[in-house]
Amino acid sequence: MNKYLIISLLLSLICLPASAQKVTLAIYQNFLVPDIPIITQIGDTLRSSSPIGNQWYKEGVELTSETEQNLTVFSPGNYKVTVTYDSGCSSESATYNATETGVSMIQTGDFTCKVFPNPNDGMFTIELESTKSVVFVLELFTSDGKSIVKQSVNHPSGTQQIPFGKTSITAGIYYLQISYGPNNVSRKIIVKSL
Repeated sequence: MNKYLIISLLLSLICLPASAQKVTLAIYQNFLVPDIPIITQIGDTLRSSSPIGNQWYKEGVELTSETEQNLTVFSPGNYKVTVTYDSGCSSESATYNATETGVSMIQTGDFTCKVFPNPNDGMFTIELESTKSVVFVLELFTSDGKSIVKQSVNHPSGTQQIPFGKTSITAGIYYLQISYGPNNVSRKIIVKSL
């Protein structure tokens, strides 16, 4: 439930002619105060309970361009979010200690795949496990859909680790697509600055 902050301003007007009368005027103004935001983490994303007015902080330092409801975590640390309404009233969340997920898991009826580390520097390991021989096509895409690296892998049954990725790519969000036959699955990959 939203609360209202009542600001009262008392103005005293003193008229000092011969009568020396004192006049008091009370002015009340209501401002909507945001509920205290609550941070939740799903994978590598922090989410504020408020859909508007967010400003994110890490270790007490304002992340100037991070004003959306969701924040992608590129590194672990202590995060806060402040919600401010147009009235200027604001509320601050409790500190949230965010962790990197480290391993992304893909599991289907045919195979299991682990991708680690995630976040990474552009190079990562894909661990494939399957009970049958499969040809996988691994492809890394930019967030706007441009393919930057592609590789076919003949995977025998069992477990296999494949180094994959590309060095010297810009920090940001990428998508790994794993195709096998007519099927494909994808996973978000985070590349952070060195």
